[in-house]
This record gives sequence, structure tokens and C-alpha cells, in this order.
Amino acid sequence: MGVGAGFALFAGFALATPSAPACTPTHRCHHVLHVGPTGSRTGHAAWDSKQLFREGPISVGLSYSPKLPTDTGIRITPVGDCGVNFILPARFTGFANRCGNGLLPLHVQVANVTLKHLRVGVTYWVPAPLFTG
Repeated sequence: MGVGAGFALFAGFALATPSAPACTPTHRCHHVLHVGPTGSRTGHAAWDSKQLFREGPISVGLSYSPKLPTDTGIRITPVGDCGVNFILPARFTGFANRCGNGLLPLHVQVANVTLKHLRVGVTYWVPAPLFTG
């Protein structure tokens, strides 16, 4: 899958349930979205994590395949204080967020803008606190 991009969302401490283990720096959670060609009914994919998060930081990493020689790198732009927009020019665009009060999943959407099938890997975890003070 290769190295993608990493960024932090403002989203939250994970609460584990028996079917959804906690997502920590040592146990990162992962999901792969399979996105069909643009214009097809599978050319857009949306997904919600099984894990629920409270408000606070959450880290999200992206990887994708296939890689092309013309790829320029993923651009990441914050959306408010609870989400990010990510774009790989001429390949795909997407959004990841965890907005609102209470326990909510990480929500991810990806739209393919090419005629080739695309796989986007999403790795996510609650980062360790910076200060334990």
C-alpha cells in the first residue's frame, strides 16, 4: 500500500466494546475502502468505524494503491475543528471527521476521480497524551 499521509483530527478517546478493540498507538485500527471508477455506483465509498470516540484528538493515516508516477502527494486541509479534507490531485478526494457531542464513530468518505479501481487504507488511533503533568 505504501506510505500515505498522516494527520490529526480533533476527535477522541476511544472506548472499547467487546467487538471493537480500542485504537491506541500500539494497537492501531485499520480499514480499507475499495472505490470503483468515477461515474460507477462504486465510485464513492463511505464508512463509519466500529469504535466510538469522545471529543479530543484522534490520529488518522492514509495510504492508497495503485501508486502512479504522476502522483504528487496527498494535500490535507482542516475542516473546522473536527475533520479534514484530503485530496490526491487527479486521483481522489475525501473527508474524515468525528464531529458532534457524545460517542461517535470516525466517518470517512472517498470519491475516485479516475477510471481505475482504487484502494484507500485508513489507519486510526487515539494518540498518547503529550503532557502527563
